[in-house]
Amino acid sequence: MALRVRPLVLAVAAFAAFPCQAAAQSGRFGLSIGYPTALGVLWQPSALVGIRPEFTFDVFNADSTSVSRLGTSRFSTDTRLVGVGLSALFRVYREENLSLYVSPRYVHRRGRTTVVQDVPANVFVTGSDDREIEGHSITGSLGVRYGLGERFGVFGELGVDRSREDTTDPATESRIDRTGIRSGVGVVVLLF
Repeated sequence: MALRVRPLVLAVAAFAAFPCQAAAQSGRFGLSIGYPTALGVLWQPSALVGIRPEFTFDVFNADSTSVSRLGTSRFSTDTRLVGVGLSALFRVYREENLSLYVSPRYVHRRGRTTVVQDVPANVFVTGSDDREIEGHSITGSLGVRYGLGERFGVFGELGVDRSREDTTDPATESRIDRTGIRSGVGVVVLLF
């Protein structure tokens, strides 16, 4: 995964290093790369408001082992989620290169979990090996953006996140509701 991200980071850094006259004049449209896992576009229709549509992706694995009288069972899951989101950025304070903003955010995700089960022969396990996931989250954040130049900046956000994920296969359905703290950091490269 690190080998795929490295060319993208190098391309953004190279683009930011070479000034463009049009970008220096307006600074209203750019790319946003955030961690955890968000790639987006930043559009600032005014000095006080920004809109950030984004693409998110998550990949994670989980393994578990259970030992009982019937034997040892092993379960492995591989989950892949993609999503689209939208944030609105409302600037509440600015001093020189530092901006403070509040941001509501909505993300809709879809994906699939593949489950591999290794269980003793005398144990019957129901359910399919592939499960569909659909979910969404709503976040309210406080953010800080610092401009390191006319076209390059860094940002950090901290807020409260409320999310729901529904997982279905032909035999079962489950729902997970979560509320927690969301934080994120990233860079912004203004194009024009």
